[in-house]
Amino acid sequence: MGRGSYWGNPYSMYEGGEERDEVIRKYKYDFDYEKFPKKEKSEVYKLAGKRLGCFCKPQTCHGDVLADYLNSWDDGK
Repeated sequence: MGRGSYWGNPYSMYEGGEERDEVIRKYKYDFDYEKFPKKEKSEVYKLAGKRLGCFCKPQTCHGDVLADYLNSWDDGK
């Protein structure tokens, strides 16, 4: 889930000098309110059942936003 991937976080701690929690908060807002250009929130379901990984771990990460969303999703099974 690195920056260059489909679900990468467009907000950088390094470019704007922002804190990790702030760039994750911005990512979560954009994800929750479908503010990503050229991304459909429904595409996240393709990640269901897969192991998600990012270079940030074990620190908090924008991938946690996606994992939390998927873990709360009821697929009817």
